[in-house]
Amino acid sequence: MTMTKLKGTTALTVTISLVVAAASGSPRWATAAGDRDSTQADREQLRRTLIDLEKQGWEALKKQDVATLGRITADDFVAIFSDGERATKASLLKDLPNFRVTDYSMGDVQTTMPSKDFAILIYKITYGSTVTGEQAKRETIVASSAWVRRDGRWLNVFYQETPIKK
Repeated sequence: MTMTKLKGTTALTVTISLVVAAASGSPRWATAAGDRDSTQADREQLRRTLIDLEKQGWEALKKQDVATLGRITADDFVAIFSDGERATKASLLKDLPNFRVTDYSMGDVQTTMPSKDFAILIYKITYGSTVTGEQAKRETIVASSAWVRRDGRWLNVFYQETPIKK
């Protein structure tokens, strides 16, 4: 197996494990050593911050705002879309002029925080988009997004779409 396939398989396996753990209940917050003193209000504020960052990403896709998307996306970011296509931060930013979210609605947000510097959002989203100006199909998916805190900033490191079967 090539290193690329091995890395992709490993990342996907770890992400699926974390997503399954996250989906098994309501918001969960780890009691990692650095998180034991946080209050419920602190955890709720962090949850709102992460949801706001996720929405900033969707708004950046809507406005084709490369600067915002680049600011909240980690250099080692990976995305796997519902059609199986993959993207890195570089390819996502390069292709942004050809892709635009026209509208979206987000709900059923679940959060989990396995450690004080790592969090996962899982949510249902319906969105419309255009690709090179042509209307693309409208999709309803379950999205998973992993965020890490680096140098005091939260960055998106992983995004994955799962189509909802009708």
